[in-house]
Amino acid sequence: MVGLTRATGSVSRDNTFTLVHWVKGMRDMGYVSFLGVEDVEIIGHWLWKVEESLVQIHVPVEERVNCVAQLHSKSAHS
Repeated sequence: MVGLTRATGSVSRDNTFTLVHWVKGMRDMGYVSFLGVEDVEIIGHWLWKVEESLVQIHVPVEERVNCVAQLHSKSAHS
């Protein structure tokens, strides 16, 4: 995960460790990737569940998009 970057520059080693910790926490809580379903009710429930999981594991608001993006990347599946 050394190659991780975000809009503001490179992610430090400490931030990478924290991100991996959050990703693992989301997976441990049963996070399921969005499957592209077009039902608005299912989409709303999925978004709510993701937001609740991020809140429960104390992911800062400014890191939530990065965390979810890593859940969907191949590098996060280690």
